[in-house]
Amino acid sequence: MQRGIRIGLAIASAAIVALAVGSAVVGTSNHTSGPAGAHAEHPTAASTPHASATHTGGVHGEVPSTDPAGAATYSKVSAQVLAVLKKSGPEAALAYLDKRIHDTPSVSGICHAVAHDLGHATLDLNGGSVAKALSVRNDVCGGGFVHGVIEQALAGSKDIARDLLSVCAPAQDGSCWHGVGHGVMLSSEYNLARATKLCREAPNDYLVARCGEGIFMQLLTLDEVGAHSAGSQNRVTNPTQAAKVCHSESPIFADTCWFYTPTVWLQLHPDDWVGVVRWCLANTHGDARAACLKGVGSRLVKYHPDRITEGARICARVGDRNVPDCFRGMGSYWSVHWKGAKEPETVCHEISDTELGRQCRAAFG
Repeated sequence: MQRGIRIGLAIASAAIVALAVGSAVVGTSNHTSGPAGAHAEHPTAASTPHASATHTGGVHGEVPSTDPAGAATYSKVSAQVLAVLKKSGPEAALAYLDKRIHDTPSVSGICHAVAHDLGHATLDLNGGSVAKALSVRNDVCGGGFVHGVIEQALAGSKDIARDLLSVCAPAQDGSCWHGVGHGVMLSSEYNLARATKLCREAPNDYLVARCGEGIFMQLLTLDEVGAHSAGSQNRVTNPTQAAKVCHSESPIFADTCWFYTPTVWLQLHPDDWVGVVRWCLANTHGDARAACLKGVGSRLVKYHPDRITEGARICARVGDRNVPDCFRGMGSYWSVHWKGAKEPETVCHEISDTELGRQCRAAFG
């Protein structure tokens, strides 16, 4: 999401220091796999080792109606990427998007949505053949291209339970199954019980969890710009709803659910890092709190990959017990941002403040 830095991380950092003191904030290219977390925004607890689509367009990445600049940036960049696709093919379009997020860091927040759009269009250009569409592979923007291809393939499926088992075959890699999660949410019209039941059909628990990432990323993204209409009445539209969903979720999906809850707050209140930390602390405890604050750390890097020190200042003020969770969340998206070429702990190298750097390194052991 292009945040415009309208509130500003420096201001938010100062405000959260006051919050911590005044409110006693304490708390408890062609490959099918890669380094752990390389294709996932959320490092799941389980992380150890065709039908033609009937929907079109739609945002799959955190572009809120309250942030017109973000919506405009999304529309502009998506159109540019699709123009490159039309002229030069998917490999060139992915390379163009990769270059854009590093040349213009503010594009990082909306690039996953754009990569989904590129996946949709590439599948259509290949007549619905997943194998042909994925003959080009570049996991820029958290693997959004793969997710877009897979969700587009499944969204119009006549037999989703059958097709989800074959769409990622034979490799059955995690990024593909994340895309399955998006696809089952769309095909089930946001019926969460139906979608999670389908994800449980994955070949192993790791892939069940990766499928769950797609489910909850889709469910907890407001998707208000060019949204899919099917199932819109079942969408989560505010943090209270999000908390209710996550509190009732089964253990294999609960952490992932909580990890994505900060996006709901931040879509309604762009760059309100004080508010989202307050929300996590007020609505969670234990593992849920850890997951929520990991989600905050991840969003800090996703929305501002060029402002790592400012993000670290936010993490340092979430309460001593959960500081490591926030830093590990920063690291998880740092690795995603670099397509797994950089390990999560290398985010600490980008922190200019000595004490914050020490705290970051301590979080990674």
